[in-house]
Amino acid sequence: MKIYFCALLLLIIGCTPVIQTTTNQSFELDTSPSPFLSDSALQIGLWNVQVLGDAKVAKPAVYQYIIEQMKKYDIIVIQEIRDADGSAWAKICNDLPEHNCLISSRAGRSSSKEQIGIAYSQKIMRLDTQDFNPDLQDRWERPPYKAVFSIAPTYNLTLYTMHISPSDVSKEFTELEGLVHSQNETGKVIVLGDFNLDCDYFDETNITQFENWTYSISNEFDTNLAPSSCTYDRMILNPLAAETLIARGVYGRGMNANMSDHYIVWNAFEVSEWST
Repeated sequence: MKIYFCALLLLIIGCTPVIQTTTNQSFELDTSPSPFLSDSALQIGLWNVQVLGDAKVAKPAVYQYIIEQMKKYDIIVIQEIRDADGSAWAKICNDLPEHNCLISSRAGRSSSKEQIGIAYSQKIMRLDTQDFNPDLQDRWERPPYKAVFSIAPTYNLTLYTMHISPSDVSKEFTELEGLVHSQNETGKVIVLGDFNLDCDYFDETNITQFENWTYSISNEFDTNLAPSSCTYDRMILNPLAAETLIARGVYGRGMNANMSDHYIVWNAFEVSEWST
């Protein structure tokens, strides 16, 4: 198992560690994602909910857990939405009255299509979205989705998210990097998703993409429920976003394979002009 060194974390990003790993791959954390944070902290989560559709939503305990976790975050990105008619995501959004919702188009080269959903607090203003599907160059199985938010008068944030195909991680991740850099973003940017950047799919020690950016969910973290310790899910911050990072972690208290095979990964940011 990977070992999380508090001293190293403090040296790298200067934040308080809140993740504890145990030999049975569970996490013993407080019920809130980051209980020590100030009221002005913006909390962003990422969760691959694994084949999220009508069958999963129809299980009361599973569904309640999903809703209870999602409502903790000011912005949460949900990956691997699979239901064709959109009813599962519509139900989730209806049961998150303090959030607004976005969803990408359905994407995938096979009959199995996926979407990405974003739920964000009604205190946050959406400025723009961009769906890179269809991709005429066929660079990705599931092309990226972009959303731009205004958190406070001087704090805008751009998110790029996608679920990288495990069969072509290096190429798809490099193409994602190229796309993000080609947009010439000038503000705070976070690139996040289940990128499969570890274990059988990619050698995490050879990551060269997004040089000079901060991998806030870095190689020390385990983001999946399997016995293997793999950092599949990532949050990558450009320098301006990294300046306001105050905490990061992986949350899995009470989670089991009925909910997902991935834990929730999260970052928190200090936004002085905005209060939760």
